[in-house]
Amino acid sequence: MATNYSLSDSNLPTPSTIEECRSFSIVWLDIATSHPLLYLDVRKRLRERTDSMETFDQIDQCESFIRRTVDQCHMILVLGEEVGHDMTLRIHDLSNVLSVCIFDEKSSDIRIPWIGEYPKVKGIFNQTETFTNQIIFEYKRWQKIGDPVVFNIFNIHGNNEKSTSFINGNFLHSQLLIDLLLRLKSTELNLKEFIDRCKKEYACNESVLSTVDEFEKTYDDEFAIWWYTRDTFIYRRLNKALREQNIDWLFHFRFFIRAIFNLLSELQHEQKKASSMEHVYRAQLISAKEIAQLTNSIGELISFNSFLSTSRDRKRTLFYLGDRPMIFDDLHPVLFEIEASYELIYANKPFADITSMSVFAEGEQETFFMIGSVFRLERTFMEDNVTVFKFKLCSEGDHDLITLFEEMKNEIGIEKEDTLLTLGTLLWKSGRLKEAKQFYCRMLDELAADDPLVENCYQGLGFVAAAQNDHDTALVWQTKVLQNFQSKLPSNDYRIGCTWNAIGNIHWRTHRYDPALHAYTTAIEIFWPHHDRDTASCLNNMGNVYEETGQYEKALEYHRKSLGIREGILDPNHPELGTSHHNVANVYRQLQKFKTAFVHSKRALHIFQKSLPANDLSIAATYKTMGALEFDMGTYRKGLQYLEQAAGIYREKLPQNHPTIDDIHITIMRAMKIMHDSGLDNF
Repeated sequence: MATNYSLSDSNLPTPSTIEECRSFSIVWLDIATSHPLLYLDVRKRLRERTDSMETFDQIDQCESFIRRTVDQCHMILVLGEEVGHDMTLRIHDLSNVLSVCIFDEKSSDIRIPWIGEYPKVKGIFNQTETFTNQIIFEYKRWQKIGDPVVFNIFNIHGNNEKSTSFINGNFLHSQLLIDLLLRLKSTELNLKEFIDRCKKEYACNESVLSTVDEFEKTYDDEFAIWWYTRDTFIYRRLNKALREQNIDWLFHFRFFIRAIFNLLSELQHEQKKASSMEHVYRAQLISAKEIAQLTNSIGELISFNSFLSTSRDRKRTLFYLGDRPMIFDDLHPVLFEIEASYELIYANKPFADITSMSVFAEGEQETFFMIGSVFRLERTFMEDNVTVFKFKLCSEGDHDLITLFEEMKNEIGIEKEDTLLTLGTLLWKSGRLKEAKQFYCRMLDELAADDPLVENCYQGLGFVAAAQNDHDTALVWQTKVLQNFQSKLPSNDYRIGCTWNAIGNIHWRTHRYDPALHAYTTAIEIFWPHHDRDTASCLNNMGNVYEETGQYEKALEYHRKSLGIREGILDPNHPELGTSHHNVANVYRQLQKFKTAFVHSKRALHIFQKSLPANDLSIAATYKTMGALEFDMGTYRKGLQYLEQAAGIYREKLPQNHPTIDDIHITIMRAMKIMHDSGLDNF
């Protein structure tokens, strides 16, 4: 039931209790009390579609709620006649108010002059049926076009280095994450954990808790799509988790994501017999910046970090855009036109017509695409002030990044283990260290003491600790792994070599160069017959030691050996190749060969941007090197720009007291002083 707020501001819902992830809500003012039968009738018709309703009978409290939630909650405002004009004056220009509907059963003419000044007001209604239908239409309309979408672009051609290529890594890692979530096993205990988490999250929201109870009592996998298409906590929380890549919530939702995947796969198999091709449409409001990103990405691959709902009815889809351009300056109407063939293979990203399973079954002709579906953007054009983007769905093998994707899946262990250990490894390699540690520890809790995966968890925790600059803890974990392996494995076992390499890395980071070289030398003796990635990694690490001890020619020799092996066995955009180019660049800089160094740095940046998340620390380190090289070559302004880009990533990814942040700030201040003292501020 709706919650009534009418006593004081202290009783108003806050962003945490109104569920910050909702796309929008229906807010009632002076309707429940003045027109109780009307209120109950509309609520009854909407109750299977949303639990996002707030009810007020005091105008000040309602206004306070709207203003306090301006960044969290878009809303349709439903007003009684006594407050209609006054409330419209107060809130019409607020960005989170989408539509206003006013009921006045005494009004004989709904075309009252003053409403013409307020485009969000959809009318003053005196007929219950008309009023109810308008609210339902506004609700359906905003659910269709108002919920934000997050898309990732894979910049195949590398011709837009300053924009879309920055998110290539996000594209790849979001694909890997969804692939892994679909493979992780879940049990009835996982469903109980999900319910308990939701009850804790919404403990202060009676309306949502009622829906959580309903979900707990009635949920079955065969109704997953029906539940998703309702605007309840399920839809809002899952979409927010997908947009933000919130691993904690996505892990809890894995049973639900897999259920939708299975339903789509079954429907697709049935429907491909009746049709070979689908042409579907989605109306959307996006920012001018997003329009520019897409417009500059013709021919590139696009994926969406959410399920994508579309319609086969183009005219109806355009109708949903309505008069939106009059309301927000920064949001613009676009139409996505998608061509999808049932004849191609979409084993991991199915799509299907879900009309029979959707809450909005009536007249919608709804086609639904799996999270992470990959499209090629073919062209764009204008049509009646609407920007149209034409996409074509890609099949499983129709990706320019498929080799790199499969290589990284194998590296992480997806399809081999499908455990929390695999998830921890993916998160560690994505730079999400806190979450990685969480899942390594959870995995340890589930394993028996003699399980062979225990050492893998210890090693993962060591990698995370090292990445967090906690080298003492990292050494404890890796030493524990080494002792366990040495007690039960032959001395030349490959896993012992990997552990020595990890221990060498810890000593190198703490400037203990002799023990680092001892560890690397022990590892390379085990690796050398294999001439593989670990061999290249160990050679790279030895190059790092020689570089830091001033033996630059020897450092260059080892880094070039590492680069040669990697070029022979890895995809051209694999991040380890980027690491080799970055390290070669650093050594050439020490040898005063700045132009050669810059070529390798630029190549490293190009690779990292294609294969790592946009804010990865490797990208920051490369920016820092490029900044230093620009100063070496006398191009100071460019150098400062690179250094500031590095600082931005470091501030975002590292703790405030991390020494790297202090170091980059000192470097920037020195750079600015050089420019100032030399009178070269404008270079």
